[in-house]
Amino acid sequence: MERVLVIGCSGGGKSTVARRLGELLGVQVIHLDKVLWKPGCKLVEPHEEPGEIEDLLDRPQWVIDGNYTASLPMRLMRADTVVVVDFPRMVCLGRAVKRLWKHWGRTRPDMGANCPETFNLDLLKWIWQYPDKERPELMRLLREHGSHADVVVLRKQEEVDGWLRKVARRGIESAGR
Repeated sequence: MERVLVIGCSGGGKSTVARRLGELLGVQVIHLDKVLWKPGCKLVEPHEEPGEIEDLLDRPQWVIDGNYTASLPMRLMRADTVVVVDFPRMVCLGRAVKRLWKHWGRTRPDMGANCPETFNLDLLKWIWQYPDKERPELMRLLREHGSHADVVVLRKQEEVDGWLRKVARRGIESAGR
């Protein structure tokens, strides 16, 4: 695992999985929310998105979390592993509300500068509609541009924890060789 892409629904735990994986692999984590949300909470235009991340993809190793479909094909083509965090919508909604409560009025560490957490009905709608609207498009793009990559689908917390333990064991085994 040299270039790992973590995708899935908001509130599902992508950033947490990416952060933990980066620690285990000793690889820098790139949070697309931090890259694509500019100071003052301004999202780059979709046509500008690929240019914003092109240099990041040229690095020999990375863990990137985020969906952002305008640049997803180019990220999928360069990834050797894709982790799909695919939790049920109620779990994602609950976690998004918990995150809102935890970071209310402050900018999360994985978010663009000066973009404090506030109530966002559009985000909650997006999460609710994700299984029917967003997931099918992500899966289509994954099939189309990421068929060469190892794909890991994690649907519940026990699967996330088990997979990360397996990754950690692999790292320990490789270090002993």
